[in-house]
Amino acid sequence: MARWKVLVTGGAGFIGSNFVRHVLSNNDDMRVVNYDKLTYAGSLANSTDVEAKYGVSLNREPGTRN
Repeated sequence: MARWKVLVTGGAGFIGSNFVRHVLSNNDDMRVVNYDKLTYAGSLANSTDVEAKYGVSLNREPGTRN
């Protein structure tokens, strides 16, 4: 069970997605919730490897683009 829970907003952007990777690769007892509005700066492609490797999916704001 995860000891720590972290909410990352902007997790589909460059900095946010790299932060999620860093946290998950350096902490075994961390649970991450990745949330992004997916505006011009966010991209689903930035988080596909995180989902495949760690099972963390991107939570999108309702009504945002794909």
